[in-house]
Amino acid sequence: MKISQSLYRNAEWILAILVLLLGVSVAFRSQTAIIRFYSTDDAYYYFVPARNAVQGNGISFDGIARGNGYHPLWMLICLPVFTLSGISPWLPLRVLVVIHSLLHAAAGLVLFRTLHLHLSRVVSLVLMAVWLFSISIYNVAGMNGLESGLNAFCLILLLYAVVRWENGVPVLGPRWGIWLLGVFSALVLLARLDNIFLVGLMGLWVVLKDNPIDRRLLAVDIAAAAISVMGSYFARFRFSDSFYNMMEAIKFMVALSVVILPGMLVLLGGSHLQWVRGGKYVPTWLRLGLGTVAGSLLVTLITLLRFGNSGYSRLLFALQWAVFALMALGFRLIVRWLGRKQPAVVDHWRLLRKQDWPHWQQLIGRSLAYFAPLTGTLAAFLAFNHFYFGAMMPISGKIKAWWGTIDTIYGQRAGNYLRFLGLHQGGPYGFLTDPIHQATKWLDAIIDAPSNLFFYLCFSGLVIAFLLMWWKNRHLQSNINRYAWMPFALAVLFHSSNYMMTGYVGFRDWYWLPESLLLLVTVGLVLDIAITRRVGDEIAQRRVAWIAALVVVAIVIRFAFWHFSYFPFIQTRVHTTIEDVTDLMAVTEPGSVIGMTGSGEVGYFSQDRVIVNLDGLINGVAYFEHLQNGTVSVYMDEVGVDYILGKPYILYESDPYKGNFNERLAEIVHIGENILYRYIPD
Repeated sequence: MKISQSLYRNAEWILAILVLLLGVSVAFRSQTAIIRFYSTDDAYYYFVPARNAVQGNGISFDGIARGNGYHPLWMLICLPVFTLSGISPWLPLRVLVVIHSLLHAAAGLVLFRTLHLHLSRVVSLVLMAVWLFSISIYNVAGMNGLESGLNAFCLILLLYAVVRWENGVPVLGPRWGIWLLGVFSALVLLARLDNIFLVGLMGLWVVLKDNPIDRRLLAVDIAAAAISVMGSYFARFRFSDSFYNMMEAIKFMVALSVVILPGMLVLLGGSHLQWVRGGKYVPTWLRLGLGTVAGSLLVTLITLLRFGNSGYSRLLFALQWAVFALMALGFRLIVRWLGRKQPAVVDHWRLLRKQDWPHWQQLIGRSLAYFAPLTGTLAAFLAFNHFYFGAMMPISGKIKAWWGTIDTIYGQRAGNYLRFLGLHQGGPYGFLTDPIHQATKWLDAIIDAPSNLFFYLCFSGLVIAFLLMWWKNRHLQSNINRYAWMPFALAVLFHSSNYMMTGYVGFRDWYWLPESLLLLVTVGLVLDIAITRRVGDEIAQRRVAWIAALVVVAIVIRFAFWHFSYFPFIQTRVHTTIEDVTDLMAVTEPGSVIGMTGSGEVGYFSQDRVIVNLDGLINGVAYFEHLQNGTVSVYMDEVGVDYILGKPYILYESDPYKGNFNERLAEIVHIGENILYRYIPD
């Protein structure tokens, strides 16, 4: 019994050390294991520029054009590691395996500490085990050579600090805790730039703590503003080209709306909960109604001045106002109806005048403390990109957004509701939706029902059940506030929508770490009230602990079997890519310039060859412009390309390459699944 109690008390350390040892052991296994650890070609889009940078060739994949298709914080970690590449190309890869494993184990420990601040130890341990040993999460956060492991650690670290802040015991104390939150938010942003939604909304939540402005009402307003714009355009155009062609204007209008419309309601008292509940009925709602009209008109006017009125219907702007008013004011009516009776209060403007100066002083001080490190870091990053690369934001993101406007093999924009909302299998919310999709397929084979009917019913049921628990259970309400669940959920919705609803293509599994983390935390909140809080006597608690232990052991054993089979200790055969590199070097001369798509691994392991990335994800601004203009061959001539390696249907039939290589390629030999061509310059 003493042994079992000791194991239980130290279980989080045992789990973290176990996953660390398993991960680190890969660094001492075969080359096949190393190649499998870096399971995506994109990982080498960090490694090759890092190696070139430390060798004095600039931050460049091919040594010709400076390329910024990566996230900065992971690149900063890679740079010193690749000083070891002069010893062996395998040595820095093995060192990064250790760094990945350390980050993954540390993320698990911080996640446990975060959950255990308010949730039971049993629930926290089970969810820690899921994060560390779930194969799907490990494939993204525990390996692959990309920024995802660092991103996961930074996200969880920020969440831990925010929960401590909400609990009134901030890390480093009340004076410096808000500054530390700002530093953590800057790290999160540098880990992945699309975390901008998360750090921004978390910042609002943090600085408005204990402020008369109700954070929940403000969050609803921000969501309503974005939904009103996107929903009105989508209701008018659905999945047509018109909708995606207007995306620049839609994004601009969303950005305006989430600032102007909630800001208007704040000024008019609509985010002052006491005034909403206790103000005189007719003047209150008349003022707020007129405020939504004024805010929507201002958004419309600025949008028309920026983009003109070509192709737009005025009904769109009316629909946008109606949707926002229905959501924002409707929610306030529900709050007033369900809330406790409030005594009559003075006018909102008098409330503002009566509000003591310390409230404003606190708000300004917190805002500066949180957002100064964030904005300063972002400004420095954008300035460096502008002067060094000629583009403030990574070219890779611009290219993937552009791919959505052409017929390319890299993906197609959303064409159905499940994909548009990110609810398709393998989508942003796969942690929740994939099991439902699997059950749907099983039921479809038995019951003749409309497509995805069971999925919609099951998903809607889960959402409604969660909302009902939120409404009825005070403990869940408290934990939702403690874990900053509302800004986290809202940021995740913005994050996934930014990819799924805008025509962006080429997104990958590692984009969806914030979504997986949110769902895991949500499961913890529900489990805590559904299981642990209902267990009263000591015997029942022991039973729950033993069941949890069995679940954790089963997860670990399954992971261990997969881990040892997937990462072999003994080299059985040379990896296919290494074989391709060997064949390529055998038929090309040293110093050759070779263009190819998906060129990460080949670029890393090739010797005395220059590999030019044709898809442009880790290339320069000039090449992107040639891609858009259909003048790729001009760029190939400029940089002196000797060979092209690729699949014929990609080079000849798919945009953006179709038409660029006509009568320019002479087939030489098959290498793996590709064909090597001699490039014929103009």
